[in-house]
Amino acid sequence: MKNRTIISLAGACLMLTMGLMSLAAVPTQTSQPAQVLSEDLLWRGTDFSAGELANLQADENGLSLLAGAANGQYISPIISSPLPFNVLVPQWIAQASDEEGFQPGGSVELFIRTSSVSGSWEPWQQVYFNADWTLPDDTDDVGQMVVVPDMAVHELVQFSVNLYRGYDGASPRLEQFELTLLDSTQGPTAAEMEREAGIPAAPDLYPKPSVVPRSSWCTNPDCNYTGVSYEPVTHLLVHHTVTSNSATNWAAIVRAIWSFHTYDRGWGDIGYNYLIDPNGVIYEGHLGGDDVIGTHASGANAGSMGVALMGTFTRPDENPPGIVPPAAMQNSLVDILAWKADQKGIDVFSASGMPNLNWGILNLAGHRDVYGTTTCPGEQAHDLIPSIRARVAQAINWQPTHTYIDELSPAFSKSNANWHVGPYQCGYDVHSWFTYSVTDPGQSTNWAEWRPTIEAPGWYEVEVFAPYCNTGEPDTTQANYRVHHANGDSTVVVNQRNNLGLWVSLGSFQFNAGTSGYIYLSDLTQSDSGSGVWFDAIRLNYIAPNVNNTAPAANSWELDRTIDFSWDVTNPSAVASTKLEVSTNNAFNNIIYQKSWSGAVASHQHTFAQDYPQLFWRVTMTLTSGTTISSTMTRFGIDSVAPTSEVMQVVKMPNGDYLIRWEGSDATSGIHHYNVQYRPNGSGTWVNLLTNTTLNSQRFTPPVPGTVYWFRSQAVDNAGLTEPAHSGDGDMSTSGAPLLTPTKFLPIMAHN
Repeated sequence: MKNRTIISLAGACLMLTMGLMSLAAVPTQTSQPAQVLSEDLLWRGTDFSAGELANLQADENGLSLLAGAANGQYISPIISSPLPFNVLVPQWIAQASDEEGFQPGGSVELFIRTSSVSGSWEPWQQVYFNADWTLPDDTDDVGQMVVVPDMAVHELVQFSVNLYRGYDGASPRLEQFELTLLDSTQGPTAAEMEREAGIPAAPDLYPKPSVVPRSSWCTNPDCNYTGVSYEPVTHLLVHHTVTSNSATNWAAIVRAIWSFHTYDRGWGDIGYNYLIDPNGVIYEGHLGGDDVIGTHASGANAGSMGVALMGTFTRPDENPPGIVPPAAMQNSLVDILAWKADQKGIDVFSASGMPNLNWGILNLAGHRDVYGTTTCPGEQAHDLIPSIRARVAQAINWQPTHTYIDELSPAFSKSNANWHVGPYQCGYDVHSWFTYSVTDPGQSTNWAEWRPTIEAPGWYEVEVFAPYCNTGEPDTTQANYRVHHANGDSTVVVNQRNNLGLWVSLGSFQFNAGTSGYIYLSDLTQSDSGSGVWFDAIRLNYIAPNVNNTAPAANSWELDRTIDFSWDVTNPSAVASTKLEVSTNNAFNNIIYQKSWSGAVASHQHTFAQDYPQLFWRVTMTLTSGTTISSTMTRFGIDSVAPTSEVMQVVKMPNGDYLIRWEGSDATSGIHHYNVQYRPNGSGTWVNLLTNTTLNSQRFTPPVPGTVYWFRSQAVDNAGLTEPAHSGDGDMSTSGAPLLTPTKFLPIMAHN
């Protein structure tokens, strides 16, 4: 709601009560209540007569200096605001104003302070012109926003104006002053809005499907409340409402669920973030929007978006009997999950931890996958989870970087032994095998292997998955995986108990093309007999060849012309050829050295014939696939020659001091600093005059007047090379130094 109050000339709207200025608000615009309330206060002309004026006058033209006054000050009465405010913005019209707010003809300074009715005043704060908020055609100037500390609200405000006469004698004039007071404290805090906003919408993101807003179906006064909490969404959980599959008024069902959750369960709101009816209509659920924490999965509430399929989707022979989710419902489920996965960058094939759980959860999962103690979302809906993941990924063009091998795929084989199936369809693709560990090799009967088909030879990271399943028994801490790869066998022990529901890396291994490589696991452990050993999915991630320069390092100086080049290569088996190039510029159109090899090479030594202030090097590799990769070019320099320097001048000053001057040169990296020393004639000990200095001259006061002193310099270049210390007496002495007089220039006294 926006109102404006004008401080009138006659004072009809000006009422002084207990020393405070109370302003009657005259509405100029009415609207429905909004989160941000706003009120304008305006002073012009003789309105400034109410207040303290020093060397100023207030007339119909505003505030100006009295004749003969060089400066003046105006302090307004204490103003009681028409509304509590946490922010105010000043605006003014001044004769002295230009794009900087002032002109040579005079200047205006503005100050503001605020207070609560019961509190103390904040310090005066000077107001400065805000060019970003003032358009070229505006007749007034806008100041910077003044914010009440700690986002509290104040009710009192006072402003002060200083006028300064210009050097040409002209007086500035403040013609109009306006304050816009705002109350924006209602609504979420900045931290909440940041979490709630999520990733900004972009044209290339998957669009949010049509959703029935909460305001359309939740009309009870208790639908609106405060105190919601937020956590960025990382997981997508699917539920079912276990309601009738034959209903027709689905909006009424939504309201019934809300009433039950709110009152009977005492949750204060409907638990789900979204609900989908059999016709594919999506309903906004819990109050709060994006990232709001609902009430649908206990410890997994924070960080998840819960979507409920309205109906019952258990098996037909279960009680109550269920159905397969209708196609329209499935399509809408894919749409709402794809929107959120794309918005948040969620890999629906992966798994990760959650803030309030001690185990991992698949990023797109059913409610039952959280604790393993419920059948939700029903078996016929849960069966669809793998295909829903695939459809969501396809919808947002998510290309999985891994190759997945499930324990039900032809690439998996197991021993002919007694195997258990994970309860409640727990497992990566709603299934898993498990057995119990033994420590006696003679008792070991359960083993399995995953044998992937490797299309491209090279290096692969191998990860394994052990699901979180509620068996009532402990899980093994010593799952012994054996990886058979191109270079032999490697055994990796995994603590499945501490990594349930997460992908665990066994490491990176080189595999040949075909099916010769495999991953093997058995029930045999070292010491934890009787623990659950899980045989679920594995995945392989191809490590694409990559090359990174290591030495010479970026922006380094090499002090020897023989350079040892080295670079890191990942997946070298996929490299057909390697080429090193060195250029004097970053465009690589002046290459001074290059070398090529077949296969993957990771180092080379070369001796250059001269120093270079700047060189660039890179490595280009051609892969067996025919593509090329290159390292990021690296800049370095070669400086193998130390700098030189010399004390060039010693001049005696009238007071007996000496002026010492030195110079140096370095052909490549340049002089970084100097060290300058002195010693008495005949002494073998040099004393520091200056160290690590960039100066080229210095006044010297002889410790013992009349004594002859010698001087020498030493230069250090930017490459770190230090000039050898000058031997003998040094460079120059005070003996015979010419006297500096005001009538002659400094002579140059060269060292003989």
